[in-house]
Amino acid sequence: MLASTTDQTRLATMTGAFLDMFAADFFGTTLTRATGESDDAFRTRIEEALFPSLGTRPDVMNVMADEVGAEGRVIEPRNATDCKGIGTLVSPAIGGGYGYGVAALRYGSRGAPFQLFAQLPTGDTNPPATQTLTRIAAVMPAGTIAWVQDVEKTD
Repeated sequence: MLASTTDQTRLATMTGAFLDMFAADFFGTTLTRATGESDDAFRTRIEEALFPSLGTRPDVMNVMADEVGAEGRVIEPRNATDCKGIGTLVSPAIGGGYGYGVAALRYGSRGAPFQLFAQLPTGDTNPPATQTLTRIAAVMPAGTIAWVQDVEKTD
């Protein structure tokens, strides 16, 4: 019994009710085990809640992929990689500046800090689900703005 108890002192080896007690100690009633959830799946959720990755572009991308089931597109107006350069139909990614009149290029702006546009490939153009917007807002840094749009496909 003592050997079994030793396993219950570390999150990596906890099982059963000990894992539930660990979550209750750290998160109260905000993080509980789902019905039928395995120890490994619950442990993963606990670890993610203990050590959240917040405020980065990959975090927004991960939330979008989790919510929609496909990788979306994030466009930051101040990011030259997202907006490309002055383009033409013949050479869409050549030059500097902004991409006017070319479908694959986006308008950039140095005057729009701390903003991003997120395109969710849901297959329709309905407004995004409230749950999706809430989850994106939860990983964004304070004071930033995300403009979110459902699209049929990202281009």
